[in-house]
Formats: sequence, C-alpha cells, structure tokens
Amino acid sequence: GRKSRIHLDDVEGLGSSFVEIEMVLSKDETVEQGTATVALLMKRLGIRKIDLVRESYIDLLGGRGAG
Repeated sequence: GRKSRIHLDDVEGLGSSFVEIEMVLSKDETVEQGTATVALLMKRLGIRKIDLVRESYIDLLGGRGAG
C-alpha cells in the first residue's frame, strides 16, 4: 500500500506551525497517484493550497540560520 510520512516541525525563529507531507511511492505507483494521496491528506488535515510554502526554512529565515 501507499506510505506517507507526516512531519510536524518546530523551527526556531519561525514557529511550530509547519507540516511536511512526504509520499513514498512503490515501484508500481505513479506521481499522479502520490499527488492525489497528498491532496487527500491535505484536505483531511485542513491544509489549503494557499497555506503551502515553497521556500526552505533557511530561506524563510533570510539565510541567517536558526541558531
């Protein structure tokens, strides 16, 4: 079956509201199937597309790091 990992991240200087959803596709699964699964998880978790952040944590911190 499909495997997904959900990470709840606390980032010093940014807060504790970060969720990362990681899909692990099997050899017979397509990217489209994985994308559909992530969309379903987002819906169930109440995460909207407008909530998504493309930048890395270091970029959000202005390149200064968390410590």
